[in-house]
Amino acid sequence: ESQSELTEAYDMMIKTWGRIPNVQAVSSLKPNIMKTLMAHVGSGMFGESDVSRAEREMVAAVVSETNKCQY
Repeated sequence: ESQSELTEAYDMMIKTWGRIPNVQAVSSLKPNIMKTLMAHVGSGMFGESDVSRAEREMVAAVVSETNKCQY
C-alpha cells in the first residue's frame, strides 16, 4: 500500500516493467531517490544506444557479479 508520489512511482514501474523490482522497492522510503534511480535505469537499459539490450544486460550482470551484488 502506498500514497501519492510513491503510488505514482509504483504505477509507472508496473506499467513499464510489469512489476516493482526489489531494488526499487527497498528505496521506497525515499520516493524522490527511487524515481531518480528509475530514470537512471530506464535511460541506461532502454534509452537510445548502439549497444543492444542483450549487451546492456550482460554488462549489468558482469558489474553486479564484480561488485558481489545479489541483483
